Amino acid sequence: MMQGLTAHHFVTESAPLAEGGTALVHSAAGGVGRMVTQLLKLRGARVIGLVSREEKVLLVKAAGADEVLVSPVATSRTVSRT
Repeated sequence: MMQGLTAHHFVTESAPLAEGGTALVHSAAGGVGRMVTQLLKLRGARVIGLVSREEKVLLVKAAGADEVLVSPVATSRTVSRT
């Protein structure tokens, strides 16, 4: 339930888009990300989903994303700490 409330808040209050607007949804394969994608599509927005692995692309496309970008998430192993 909290994921749905969070997604609804993002789409209607935090960053409402007019029909035809474009949104980049980070973590689009997660629970909130998928719901945000679906809600944005219902409002007529163009959605670009961002995922960390190629295996998640079809899941995000099935949620309605127009495009899906794959960008590996930085981890403590890949971030240089000086």
